[in-house]
Amino acid sequence: MLVLSGSEIENYMDQLGKFRMDIFGEYPYLYDGSIQYERTYLSRYSRNAESLLLILQDALGIMGACTGIPLKGEDREFQKAFAGENNDEIYYIGEVMLRADSRGKKLGSSLMATALGLIDSRRFQKVCLCTVDRGLDHPQRPLSYLPPDYLWKKHGFEKSNNLMAYFDWKDVGEEVETRKPMNIWLREHSKKVEAWQPSR
Repeated sequence: MLVLSGSEIENYMDQLGKFRMDIFGEYPYLYDGSIQYERTYLSRYSRNAESLLLILQDALGIMGACTGIPLKGEDREFQKAFAGENNDEIYYIGEVMLRADSRGKKLGSSLMATALGLIDSRRFQKVCLCTVDRGLDHPQRPLSYLPPDYLWKKHGFEKSNNLMAYFDWKDVGEEVETRKPMNIWLREHSKKVEAWQPSR
């Protein structure tokens, strides 16, 4: 597993951006992105010394990735969603992504545990993440789709009942961006997990 932070991320931005576009092009995000936007978005990670990028690779390229950044380093409009919280004490996990052929092998849990182990060693009291809320009757929802809620709960996250964020992006096959509701999940620092270690 490759562990990077701050300016070390810059050399991986295009590779990571293309991976994000591939993974988030699937349900439930259905994200129709561009490499130009990805470079702009990911540049905030490369400029922040406390950011994180974890990468799993094989002969085909990136097979899994996890990103993170202090919430105060994120978009100001997004920060407003955390009304009543101390944003200085919250760390934001941007995504945990796996290539389709790498799922079901506990690699997502490995990425999450490693990220949380690194975050818990720092000053932050809470960790958050967001997931898009498409409801249960979206026409493009695959019959076999299972949301990764079990993964977030396994690592101590709880879905907030009173916090909600909203992101705009263009869905695959659409012409314009539309606003999407995003569930916010929070994890208290006290709910630690042991950082994953590679098998020997």
